[in-house]
Amino acid sequence: RLESDGYRDWSWSEFTRFFAGVTRYGERSTLTLQAYGGPQRDGLAYVGIPKAANEGPVGDGFGGLIDRRYNYSSLNEEVEDFHQPHVELHHNLSVRDGLEFDQSLFWVRGVGYFDFDGTFRSGTYLRLPAGVVPAGQEEDPLYLSRPGASLLFRAFLDQWQVGWQPSLSWSGNASETRLGGEVRLHRSLRWGRIQETSLPIGVEPGAGDFPRVYSVRGEKAIQSVYGSHLARLSDRWAVQGDVQVTHRRYRIFDEEFFGTSFSKSYVFVNPRVGVTFNPEQARSAYFSVALANREPRMKTLYDGEEAGAGFQPQFSRAADGSIDTSQPFVSAERLLDVELGGTLRGARGYLDANVFVMSFRDEIVPSGGLDQFGVPRTGNADRTRHVGLELDGGVRVLPGLDLSGNATLSRNRFVEFVEYDFAGAGLDRSGNPIAGFPEAMANVALTYVRGGLTASLMGTFVGEQYVDNSGGAAADGTVSDELVVDPYRLLNLSVRYAFGGALAGLELVADVNNVLDEKVLMFGNAGFGAPQFFPAATRHGYVGVRYTVR
Repeated sequence: RLESDGYRDWSWSEFTRFFAGVTRYGERSTLTLQAYGGPQRDGLAYVGIPKAANEGPVGDGFGGLIDRRYNYSSLNEEVEDFHQPHVELHHNLSVRDGLEFDQSLFWVRGVGYFDFDGTFRSGTYLRLPAGVVPAGQEEDPLYLSRPGASLLFRAFLDQWQVGWQPSLSWSGNASETRLGGEVRLHRSLRWGRIQETSLPIGVEPGAGDFPRVYSVRGEKAIQSVYGSHLARLSDRWAVQGDVQVTHRRYRIFDEEFFGTSFSKSYVFVNPRVGVTFNPEQARSAYFSVALANREPRMKTLYDGEEAGAGFQPQFSRAADGSIDTSQPFVSAERLLDVELGGTLRGARGYLDANVFVMSFRDEIVPSGGLDQFGVPRTGNADRTRHVGLELDGGVRVLPGLDLSGNATLSRNRFVEFVEYDFAGAGLDRSGNPIAGFPEAMANVALTYVRGGLTASLMGTFVGEQYVDNSGGAAADGTVSDELVVDPYRLLNLSVRYAFGGALAGLELVADVNNVLDEKVLMFGNAGFGAPQFFPAATRHGYVGVRYTVR
């Protein structure tokens, strides 16, 4: 059970978690049945703050003040309520020496809702009865935002998925092979309605549910097969090849108000080949090349929640006006990934390094605007490139004292990309940084272990990142600090003490996060008409007691 008031206003949470499992061990097989999940309820905090509010209160434009803990959702006490239990059955069978069969069956159910302020909606979207909104203002999204009007909207989700994942693997003296697959079916029902309102719409609270504003069912079906083969050519060389063939199908059906229905399929072949020099040795190196594909989200192809606001299926139209699913406005992205790396390990430390070049066609990127839940809308960038160096290492400084860390230095750029604003004007983003990608990140930890005591001092650094694809340029071409998430550093301290003897199993825990009490903005996005930023909590701590029965 976890309860918290949260750091920002109205960012409380109430989480209950459970896990239970039973395993049967046979001579050649193992069978495990397990379930986990738990209901959660929390105060929504999906709208950020103006950048200036990070340093002190600023005006909200209506006579009030906004500080770094301000949360727009607190005005209407917006909440989320969700429960997603999982049930899994795992089976392992040793057919004979070197031959293993594994399979997993799973079922997931998710039911819940968001309750949030709906006064930004038009009377037409909300399907209000005639006369509630004055004639001629039915399409005005600002009419319901007037003083004195209140409207809480409920977005409801009921979904489930089932699947089976089998695999067969066998190994010999110089090779290892695995064949496997997946079959998965996911279905969902999404609907929305007014939950509470001060408007005279003819339904009194407690008299029955308000009518639905939208209702749509969706489906995603996946069938995949894959194969992997590792051949050890000699003591010094190993070659591994992998390939996956997958079919994915989206379907929209039972759309209540507009009759929208369609089915869109994708077939991908994702191969990879890698070569390793000195595998599993203190000094080793590798090289790999991979091709991968990823489909857009269903919400990108059709946002049923927004259909009442004019959102159409995102496909070209055939001559007869029907949806042409062969021509979606947002295509699947394609990736060519090339990596080169190596490992050095010694008695006192280790160093792993990896250089990557990721070249995308039609990468799915934030392309301006947010949906009603604060999620960035996405589109395709014709060509993008991510190039970087990843480092991971550690060294024994003194007996019981270790220094470890990791770092990523990268360059993430649009090679060819024209982004379109809401007026339909083209904006050439070629050469600009991709929104949301910091180009420098690092973590370092100094850890001391003596007896049952473990103490760690951990530092994090994240470099500059942009909230949109402009590279920090405002509409007039000038560089704007309001479009940049500034670099930040955080220092955390963690102390653990595990008792022995008669108290074995008892552990005391104490953590202090953001030790230096920094005012940090962790990320940002283009926002609802203006950039918005999301603050990290200032200095805060946890203490706890844990007891483990063995």
